[in-house]
Amino acid sequence: MGCQKTIASKIVEKEADYILASKGNHETFYHEVIKLFDNEVLTNESVQENKGHGRFETRVCRVISASRLPDPACIMPAFAAAGSNCT
Repeated sequence: MGCQKTIASKIVEKEADYILASKGNHETFYHEVIKLFDNEVLTNESVQENKGHGRFETRVCRVISASRLPDPACIMPAFAAAGSNCT
């Protein structure tokens, strides 16, 4: 598969939305997203608790608006938000 920025640009050109995973092998993108969660106030947080199959699970999803960055497009084209799924 090609570069994430190239793929995101093509998706935006078609006026569609996208979600991309941030991994450590994309260092700049990954570290910019991590900085958002380390330094910014959360814009939304959802907690879900489930019990079943002999276990209890808690899922936390956090979302931060990319508008807190000076230039969100430097990370990805039309970058709007970053999400973190913590279990």
